[in-house]
Amino acid sequence: MPENHFILYSTANCHLCEDALALIQQCGANLKLSIIDIMDDAKLFSRYECTIPVLKSYLTETELNWPFDVEALGLFLSHNQ
Repeated sequence: MPENHFILYSTANCHLCEDALALIQQCGANLKLSIIDIMDDAKLFSRYECTIPVLKSYLTETELNWPFDVEALGLFLSHNQ
């Protein structure tokens, strides 16, 4: 995986997930992002059902839990790619 590859754990009709995605798009010009719907996987649903949206780095496997702002997101991205 490329160093700047991240996963956004999300689900449909989640306004917080939409807000997180908008922030990510605002900050991550060269970011490769995979969006994974936790409803498609029982293990992911069990793990993230109460915490989505969650952004995870492929490189470090570090997670950033919601709520986060542009500053926290920028710091997370710079330390995890």
